[in-house]
Amino acid sequence: MSLTLKHWAEKLQVNLDDTSLSILRYIILHGPCTVYRIAKEEGLYFSYAYRKARKLEISGAIKQVKGNGKVSYYVSTPLGQIACLSYDCLEEDYLLHRLAREWGVTEFMTASEVRAFIDLYMKVYRQGAPLERIELMGLYILTHFDCILEAPECLSEVTDSVEEMVAAMKIVGYSIISILKKMYRVGGEMALTNGDGYLAAVALNAGEPKVLAAECRLCGHTKYCSVYHCEKLTERIRMDFFSSMRMKIK
Repeated sequence: MSLTLKHWAEKLQVNLDDTSLSILRYIILHGPCTVYRIAKEEGLYFSYAYRKARKLEISGAIKQVKGNGKVSYYVSTPLGQIACLSYDCLEEDYLLHRLAREWGVTEFMTASEVRAFIDLYMKVYRQGAPLERIELMGLYILTHFDCILEAPECLSEVTDSVEEMVAAMKIVGYSIISILKKMYRVGGEMALTNGDGYLAAVALNAGEPKVLAAECRLCGHTKYCSVYHCEKLTERIRMDFFSSMRMKIK
């Protein structure tokens, strides 16, 4: 049930001829860089290199970043790096480590796990699906397999690889936690707590629990809240939290 690198390229809908591959390779290795520099180093006419770079930009393989003044520079995108990987235009290990750095997962994923995740992601990928933010990629997997939190084996619909399932679960877990942190600028620890009538994710800043998101049934019907929640919920969580802390101390 595995996809070949050729299938990756078809899914990404990025068609690369030899010149486009040379330009993409150069930008991955030396970007940010200008089209003038690319044309000079690769021995291409400027107008020809510009047209090719523009097509790569439209495909999403590269993007412009502004430099000083009116000069525009090009850098590669994760889509471009995966496309390069699918065309075998650079060493695989280099590209996997590059993607791990850009996605911010080097601390908890090896290059082989990144490869396993890409293998699975390409199976459910549709044009326009996120590739630049690993948090959104994790949520994309989660929305395609809402059963994943109960039974990761439901991924067997698209893969029979344990490595791909484990890699996907790492990304999904990272996505949920990092999105909560970014949404609420959480600097301390987080905890999941529940009591009679609620389930909540809370931040523990200076020992005071702050509700990040909650499912609440204290008023007799189910409500979901985050920033705006009633004082009744806050007080119940505070009481339950400090009560549990006292029990631990004893």
